[in-house]
Amino acid sequence: MFRNWRWLLLVLLLVSFGKVACFENPIKFTHKIDPETIGSISDRFGETWAKIKTDVDELARKNILRVEESAQRLRENAKRDILEIEAQLNKDINTLVDRIDEKSRSAAREFFQQVNKARAEALVDVRYSIGFIDERLEDRISQVALELMKMLTKLDETADKFRPEKLRSEIIEPAFAELDKLTMDIAQHIDRLVDKIGCKVGGTVTSVEESLGRVVERLPFSKSKRRPCQYCKGFWSWFYKDEQDCSCCQKERLLNKNNNPLTTTNIKLFRYNVCMLKSELDSRLNDNTLEVQYAVDTYATVQEWAMDVYCKSDLSMATAIQDVMKREAAQAHEHYLFWSKFNKGN
Repeated sequence: MFRNWRWLLLVLLLVSFGKVACFENPIKFTHKIDPETIGSISDRFGETWAKIKTDVDELARKNILRVEESAQRLRENAKRDILEIEAQLNKDINTLVDRIDEKSRSAAREFFQQVNKARAEALVDVRYSIGFIDERLEDRISQVALELMKMLTKLDETADKFRPEKLRSEIIEPAFAELDKLTMDIAQHIDRLVDKIGCKVGGTVTSVEESLGRVVERLPFSKSKRRPCQYCKGFWSWFYKDEQDCSCCQKERLLNKNNNPLTTTNIKLFRYNVCMLKSELDSRLNDNTLEVQYAVDTYATVQEWAMDVYCKSDLSMATAIQDVMKREAAQAHEHYLFWSKFNKGN
């Protein structure tokens, strides 16, 4: 799922303490760190990143909201904004570089910037893997990279003061204790995401068609007293015609060219309900009476409907309807995230 060299780049950073240089201009540390300490740090940090990678891969596998086209677009946008992503840690890097011996600062800055670039490119892959931006997840991953840089800075500052065993107890072990906490927080956060955007349990009905039928029965515009399209033509249309209703009926092909109702199907009724919900949202937008929370709630509802159909179906028997539901949920999720940005201050 990830480009392995991007994750290994952070681990290989540790090798620069020894005989092998992993960058063109590694930091020239003034004090030698013993090979055993280097190997221990490298192995443990590799285990940390392996855990994170496994958790994110699992999230990507279970995420029904991920649509390839949307994920690819997100990755391309992130590639375009790579400098902005890198800039998130520039202040921290400056602070750490100032703690390095003056004659090594130039090399240190270049070295940490390369690490930061590797981190930013890893986040691009994370966004593609899960199909959306999760700020908390990205923040925790950035913190893991930052903790590594802090550890290296402390080692350079104190290598001449401590014996190897003291370095481990005073610097390395506390650093990895913090990394363990961050890794556990990442795992717990991903578990919550899996519950939210994946199917927590298997299907509860025998077919997706049956699941769709049960969901449609509960949808507001399917069970209303007035049937869809009922007053789009005829005498009563003069009194009861609803423009939104008839527009959605036409759009979802519930009417023929003469505006007479056609035989409906559950998938058409599902789309009709989604259309009616979105039409009310569009109406408020056009009238400038829209509250952001209404938009957030609208797309959360559409997402809930679609995921209800998808997750309650027998997932081992995929059909075209499941694909439709997944796309409907993914698109609603994108709109939900868009409107949520404007709702943070409310």
